[in-house]
Amino acid sequence: MTEILDFGRLSDFVRSTALARVTAYFQSPHVRSIIAETPNIEKYEISDQPEDQRFVSSVHIQRYFANLFEKLPLIAITTVSSSRFQMNIGKPLINDGYVGSLVGSVPEPFDLDDGDYIDLEIGGIPYSVLFSADMFTDIDVVTIQELHDLFLQLLPFVSAYDGGSGVIALSDVYNRPIIVVDGTAVSKLGLTVGQGTASKRSQSLGISERMSLSIDVVTQDRNQRTELADVLSTLFGFYLFDHDLGQWVYPKNSIIFRGEMTRRGESEVALENAPISKLYLDSIDVPLIAFASVERMEEIEDLTISAEQNIL
Repeated sequence: MTEILDFGRLSDFVRSTALARVTAYFQSPHVRSIIAETPNIEKYEISDQPEDQRFVSSVHIQRYFANLFEKLPLIAITTVSSSRFQMNIGKPLINDGYVGSLVGSVPEPFDLDDGDYIDLEIGGIPYSVLFSADMFTDIDVVTIQELHDLFLQLLPFVSAYDGGSGVIALSDVYNRPIIVVDGTAVSKLGLTVGQGTASKRSQSLGISERMSLSIDVVTQDRNQRTELADVLSTLFGFYLFDHDLGQWVYPKNSIIFRGEMTRRGESEVALENAPISKLYLDSIDVPLIAFASVERMEEIEDLTISAEQNIL
């Protein structure tokens, strides 16, 4: 994950991550089986506005959503930032012991078999992960995102992510060393038996921001609007906290959801001189806290900052 040092890029990280997660959710076999049409999902930068004036006219809508009529049904992902920023120097806002990750040598997708497994030792404690065909869309072409979701569910303290060029990397969020012990899936993931990593704690520059993830549903059919908005409500309600434990965790960046969601309500906008006569809209807002941490051991290991100098 790219290091983030400013709040603007932190906001874009939230949008980009939400785009990937929402897209993957709508492409899952379960969701595809219950919706009539898979929507186009895109990210936008829309400034914060009063809820009752978010889209005041059809001109307003079309100005923000370029080529709108070619994209319907559309799910538009934006972030509305708040004024609550924090900066921390000297200790990480995120436990950033990812300097020693297990990094594979085989790029995704991974060709696994039903019953493959990998045995790991994490902080001296043995763990085993068994892979079965029903865990993946296609076990012959497993993606890093699928492995990330699986590890988050089975071993939530292990982060699986893209280590570069599509190879898998594994890290422990508590800075404990990880060792590959055995398993039929080891070589298929590009790892080797005995491969390990040492834990290391470092000082960091960290920033955080309270913001609200805003997602708009735009359709030309009333029932489709309700259908898509209901799927989004399920994703950011039950599914997010049951499957992802209310957080999206990456090596240096994290998104922690605050357990709330607001559905703004359905609305309709009549159009003039357009291919269709009416647009149907709905919106949800999901409050969150976004974190970014950048290792700064060499630069600040001898730097002492008093309590009065800390920026909060």
